[in-house]
Amino acid sequence: MIDKKAKRLFLKYMENKSSLNLEEIEYIKEKGLLREDIVITEKEFIDNLAKILAKISLEEVSNAFLYSLSTRDLDYRYILASYIYARSWLKYDKGKEYKIPKEITATFFNWVKYCSGGIWSEIAKPYYYLSEFLNMEKKIPKEEDYQILKEILSFADNFDEIKTATMLRNELAKEKIFSSNKDEVTGLLETLGICGILETKEHKGFWDSFTPMFERDSRDLRQYFSYPFHWWKGKDRVNYENVKNIFKIIV
Repeated sequence: MIDKKAKRLFLKYMENKSSLNLEEIEYIKEKGLLREDIVITEKEFIDNLAKILAKISLEEVSNAFLYSLSTRDLDYRYILASYIYARSWLKYDKGKEYKIPKEITATFFNWVKYCSGGIWSEIAKPYYYLSEFLNMEKKIPKEEDYQILKEILSFADNFDEIKTATMLRNELAKEKIFSSNKDEVTGLLETLGICGILETKEHKGFWDSFTPMFERDSRDLRQYFSYPFHWWKGKDRVNYENVKNIFKIIV
């Protein structure tokens, strides 16, 4: 987990680049938060992503997500969504609709991870998070983490049928089932959407399908979340089959 000092200085720097002195800037560079953009070709991107996915298991990334629930370690929070989305992208899209980026904006993606969460259903960010995960310690969740997940799923599964994704995010944040803020709750629920756990019959997650961009937009400006969670309502409930597929548990 990144230390509190580095995170505080990094977020301060991203708000105002002139707010840190040279010593402080060097400190966040040493911690790997402030980085040069990574230039990459289309072939390198696809080849590297395939190799990365081959070296990472579903068990490792699901454990990473679970571990993050009690620890609030955001370095591990979005690995699962990145894996599920990248695997689907590589199988179904592979650059046909979504242009492969010419560079990876590592500093920006670090900022998003700590500040606003989520992966926004695009491919550069999952690529970066997964490449980082290769060299990270693989974590084992505790029973507390499984219990937190079960409580989150139960809360969603029993939500009022007519209530929206925004309402779920707001009310779950108030429940304080786990230590978080509203942005972190957003990223968590978007992860469950990408995994096909909080999806709808018409708008699936990315567990075993890939939805083209033009089919993702809900056209509801009040629902600004990543696809497919922004389509979700209480009546859609929880897809427990994908809970079992991903976390190997029966709730």
